[in-house]
Amino acid sequence: MNFNHYEKGFQKLNTAANSKGLVWLMLLVLCFCSGTALGQITWDGSDNDDWNTAANWDSGTVPTAADDVIIPSSSSTNFNAPTIGSDESYEVNSLTVQSSGRLEIGPSSGGNGSSLTVNGDLTNDGLVRANVNSSLALLGGYSGTGSYANSRTVYGDLSYSIFAVPFTDGNIALFNGVFAYEYNNETGGYVALDYVDAAEPGKGYFVSIGDGSNPSGTTFTLGFAGALVGDDVNVDITMGAADKFNLLGNPYSAAISVDEFFNNSNNTDHTTGVIYF
Repeated sequence: MNFNHYEKGFQKLNTAANSKGLVWLMLLVLCFCSGTALGQITWDGSDNDDWNTAANWDSGTVPTAADDVIIPSSSSTNFNAPTIGSDESYEVNSLTVQSSGRLEIGPSSGGNGSSLTVNGDLTNDGLVRANVNSSLALLGGYSGTGSYANSRTVYGDLSYSIFAVPFTDGNIALFNGVFAYEYNNETGGYVALDYVDAAEPGKGYFVSIGDGSNPSGTTFTLGFAGALVGDDVNVDITMGAADKFNLLGNPYSAAISVDEFFNNSNNTDHTTGVIYF
């Protein structure tokens, strides 16, 4: 199965310019017309840690999709790290997180689908974390020596959560003390994984608190960290003796389109076009 890097699902408006003459004309028009330069906005956290508070930015305005955003170097003792609130979505042109800088996408306690889309390049020398139910969508390149983190909710003994790891490195120890299983369609059973086993992007894993001491309503926040997946991800699927089910998972730090996944030419001959929740 093929997961296309999500940036490929976004069509650029100028792809309709299919002749060199038209492209040159566009360039000449751009040269002679005075355009509005992209703004550069730096976080100062002077009011609180809310991304959506204008007073926290040196421009006195909340960044938009036209702005280049800088999260400066800082320390936890004198700096309100910016946090994108619950059920809030923002776009920026580019994003720079300097050394010791930190960005939280969604509150650490969880929320309703917070997201940040970076249309241009991301340079991260600090920490960018997408908390429970939150997404980081990168439509350009990314670089830097910083780290990325992600968290999700695990349920109690009588319930299982399905996870995928949005990082290229790491092993099952990323699941941080809970029980992790792979599905085996040869036997129709579940295989318990050891912490030294590799965690493969694009594969799905069943996880649970699962030691018999937690009620089914118990929840636990599970944290991951590592290097982002930025390329296409291919996962082998099998037709087992027991059944034909394969457990897959989104390998990226942002949501992907179910329609585009099923309609991808690499996938159409291998699925029924049905997804189970």
